[in-house]
Amino acid sequence: MEELHAVISKVVAKHPDDIDKTVNAVERWAEKSWPEFNKWKAELIRSQFRNMIHDARHGINVQMRRDAGVYGGPAKVKPGESVQAVNRSLYLYLIDGRTLGSLQGSELPDIAAGERERAEGHTFNARLLNELRPLVGAEKTVADAVSERRLRKAFKDAEKGGGRKVA
Repeated sequence: MEELHAVISKVVAKHPDDIDKTVNAVERWAEKSWPEFNKWKAELIRSQFRNMIHDARHGINVQMRRDAGVYGGPAKVKPGESVQAVNRSLYLYLIDGRTLGSLQGSELPDIAAGERERAEGHTFNARLLNELRPLVGAEKTVADAVSERRLRKAFKDAEKGGGRKVA
């Protein structure tokens, strides 16, 4: 797997803005150079299924939050009967891939710490984008509008908490 990660890093650097080209290049490499590819193929497919399941669960969580008024009121479009049946109990709210009702007290601190770490990463990203927002015109890219030196400053400012409010 280390070799795969190394190849992925190399190909990502070659195609930083085109995921399809990156995936195609990694797949071609794997089929040619990685004898264990077919063995791992099923596991990779299973991993993708897991990602799709996490996305679906996230959608359920968002709907539950909307229905509870977290996003400014109940949803204007109501889910169908089968989705409503799943959403009726807040014990089914998903955190870290598990239903809230199934979490044990001893697990809560570690899960909370993991959630906080992910949230802090997203908050940093939001601060960085807010630092860049006034510098980048609507039809420009960050690379066109911001020098490397100014970009480093934006990273530092975002890391310190940023002068601009997270939108």
